[in-house]
Amino acid sequence: MKKLSYLLLLSAVTVSCSGHGGFHGKKFHERHAAKYFDMMDANGDGLVSKQEHKKFCSQKFTKIDSNKDHKISKKEFSEYKKSHKKHYSKKDK
Repeated sequence: MKKLSYLLLLSAVTVSCSGHGGFHGKKFHERHAAKYFDMMDANGDGLVSKQEHKKFCSQKFTKIDSNKDHKISKKEFSEYKKSHKKHYSKKDK
């Protein structure tokens, strides 16, 4: 139960900067929480520092900000979401 709670918490944290929203099944969250954790853990020490998390979020922001004006419009976010549709439509049971 602690592991599941940790993974769900990590999922919620990564949702805040990854742009992934909506409801997906338990397996989806477990798999993607582990994936995002590994992506954020830049030095591979099994821990995510505040600096590593900020860098990860900054990189995501840069990907979404298609016109590079350091702001994300609804249009940019919508286009990013459409281009990553497989992440939003995949459902696990």
